[in-house]
Amino acid sequence: MGVEISIFDAFAPWFVAEVISQLQLQKLGFQPTSGVEMFFLEHARSDGKPVAGLETVHDQIALFDALSMDAQADYLVSSLEEAHDLPKEVNAMVHAWQRGDTAWFADQLKSELGRDPALYQSVLVARNRKWVPKIEALLNDDKNYLVIVGTGHLVGQGSVIELLGKDGIIATQR
Repeated sequence: MGVEISIFDAFAPWFVAEVISQLQLQKLGFQPTSGVEMFFLEHARSDGKPVAGLETVHDQIALFDALSMDAQADYLVSSLEEAHDLPKEVNAMVHAWQRGDTAWFADQLKSELGRDPALYQSVLVARNRKWVPKIEALLNDDKNYLVIVGTGHLVGQGSVIELLGKDGIIATQR
């Protein structure tokens, strides 16, 4: 990526993995400001609508910080080992997203995070469990809400969709 690795000496391995992934995505032409979330956030702000999150940035950081140093190191090493495949993987992901191919995403989660059950539980399932009561509270309100979560939270075991279904709330893909 053309970055001197020593600048990361003071950072936790999970952070280095995330930064390197973001740099790679930017090199492929993806910008953090051009995602679906940012599109809707800008429209909500321009329409004067309130915006709230299901979790805070601190919550997200704490999630990774709570991983053991070995788990963080494994995450960094696997990120670096898979870096050369990122362009192909991102291309496949974009096409799957465009087609609404949830099976592709579920398979990816199994093969990527499924290798490390603790990481899968902390990055996805535990967060989904925290979010579901908040989403249910919105559903029980008389106002309309738009809830945006990453695709990985909508597929596989312990997904938001599955957890809502256990509470009798059925979601359908259109």
